[in-house]
Amino acid sequence: MSRQQAIRRFLLVKEFTGWHMLVILVLFFGTIITVNITMAIFATTSWTGLLAKNGYVASIDYAHDEAQREAAAALGWAVSMREENGLVTLAVADLEGLPLRAGVTAEVTRAVTGAESHPLHLAPEATGVFRSEVPLGNGRWIVTATITRDGQSVGWRSAFNVD
Repeated sequence: MSRQQAIRRFLLVKEFTGWHMLVILVLFFGTIITVNITMAIFATTSWTGLLAKNGYVASIDYAHDEAQREAAAALGWAVSMREENGLVTLAVADLEGLPLRAGVTAEVTRAVTGAESHPLHLAPEATGVFRSEVPLGNGRWIVTATITRDGQSVGWRSAFNVD
């Protein structure tokens, strides 16, 4: 029997047998099981979506960040940090918006894994404005900076999503 005859014979079968039902069931449940296993593998090997180990730690981090913002305001400083095309810009001004001379040190860390933590060099661009020279790679980053002026220092932390 040739291949063409076998196909024709298969297609000409007029009755629905138990073998047909078995093939349908195996294909149906095999597809479902394959998709479930694939999704389980993706779920266990990709990012969990958690940025904090628990709510308590997140609230402590938030309280610390808020205290640093209040400390900057008490010193009469207005600090802003932004990201554009992977380059981080930090600006230090007084409460009236006039730029202040200050020293800045910064560190950058991957938000998701905590890996790739390294110093971030912020070069002075103008009075009170500092800009990174090397762009950050794609992904979520946390930039932690220490701003020093007249013997007083304030920590500053911002998270960015670089596309």
